[in-house]
Amino acid sequence: MRAQVPTSAEAVLTGGNGFRAVGVIEALEEGLGRPFLTANQVTFWNALRVAGDRSTVAYYGRIFAEPLPLD
Repeated sequence: MRAQVPTSAEAVLTGGNGFRAVGVIEALEEGLGRPFLTANQVTFWNALRVAGDRSTVAYYGRIFAEPLPLD
């Protein structure tokens, strides 16, 4: 997969809610050297942040260390 990711990419996104990636997000991020995002993961992150919840979520990727961007 690394060969398919341009060096200029800030992250890798896989769309679609049917792809079960939770078990491999951390390994993919480590191998790619950048965040790996899934549709379900980003929706979960955004819902927690909008609700004001800053809980630590293990094994769901680097995004959970990030605050909600300001407008």
